[in-house]
Amino acid sequence: MTSEHQQKTQNSNGRDPDLIVYTVQSRGDDKSSIWTRLGAGWKHKDGKGYDLQCQAYPVDGRLTVRFFDKARAAENEAPEVITPDNQPS
Repeated sequence: MTSEHQQKTQNSNGRDPDLIVYTVQSRGDDKSSIWTRLGAGWKHKDGKGYDLQCQAYPVDGRLTVRFFDKARAAENEAPEVITPDNQPS
């Protein structure tokens, strides 16, 4: 049985993604940025490109793409969630 986290990160063939897609919001010089995961990417079989699958798109249009870190994913780290109490200024 796969965990909920694995279902979100594996494609229909059960492969882990090669890339993770985020949007990053800056909250000023003295505050850490908010990284929100938007999707994942898988390398093409010929190695010349990637398929990206996103569940959302950022309002500002900027996507940040990072290589997938399986060890970090195993820790089940979740991005910071924006709530009315911690909205960026």
